[in-house]
Amino acid sequence: MKLLNRFRKNVIAGSGLKKYLIYAVGEIILVVFGILIALGINQASEEGDKRKEMYRIAELVQSQMKDDEKNIEKTLKELDLLEKMIDTVLYKTPLNKSIDGNCKSCFQVLLGSPVPNTSVRVPNLIRQNPLVKGNIEKQLHKIELLYNDALQQQELYDQVVYDQLTENINHWKNNFDWFAGYLSRGSCEGGCLDYFQNSPDYRNRVAYFEFTIVIAYYAELYTLGKKIKKEREVLEALL
Repeated sequence: MKLLNRFRKNVIAGSGLKKYLIYAVGEIILVVFGILIALGINQASEEGDKRKEMYRIAELVQSQMKDDEKNIEKTLKELDLLEKMIDTVLYKTPLNKSIDGNCKSCFQVLLGSPVPNTSVRVPNLIRQNPLVKGNIEKQLHKIELLYNDALQQQELYDQVVYDQLTENINHWKNNFDWFAGYLSRGSCEGGCLDYFQNSPDYRNRVAYFEFTIVIAYYAELYTLGKKIKKEREVLEALL
C-alpha cells in the first residue's frame, strides 16, 4: 500500500496523458484493494460470529444430552421394577399356585410400560442452526443421526406398547364383566382377582409383553444411554 501511494505521488508530479492513465489505474487498484480488504475483514467477522454461535449450540446440545442420560437411567430403573413384577407372575409363582394377592402391582403389568422422553431438542438445535465446517460440526451431525435413529426406535416402541395395551383392554372389555370396575375404580375382587391370580390367559399375556417389549427395549435403551454418553464426551473434549 505504501509503494502504491509513493507511485501515485510520482505520477501526479509528472505530466501527460500516459502518466494520467497510469495514475487512474493506480487509483482503481487502490479502491479494489480496499474493497477486498474490507470484504476479507467482514467475512472473517461473520465466520467468527458463526463459530461463536456454533459453540453456544454445542453447549446447549451437551447439556440436553446429560438430561437425556439421566432420563434413560430413570426409565431403566422403572423397567427393573416392572421386571420384578413380571418375575413374580411368571417365574417365582409355580403354574399350579396363585399369584400373591398382596402384589397388587402384579395385576397392573399390562397397563403400560415406562417410556423415556428422548428429546427432539437435540436434533432440532443442530438441524436448524448454521454450523462452521470442522470437527465440532462433524460431531454435531453424528449426534443428530444418533438421535434421529433413537427417536424412530422410540416411535416404534410407543406404537407396540399402545397396540398391546389396546388389545388387552379390548379383550377384558369384551370378555369379563369386572372390567368396568377394574378400569374406572381399580376395584378387583371375585372374578377379577381370580383372573389375575390364576388365569393362564393373564400369564400368557404377561409373557408376551415381556418378550416383545420389556426385554428387547431394555437392551435397546441401555445401549442408547451408553452411545449418548460416549458422543457427549467426544463433543465435550472438542469444546
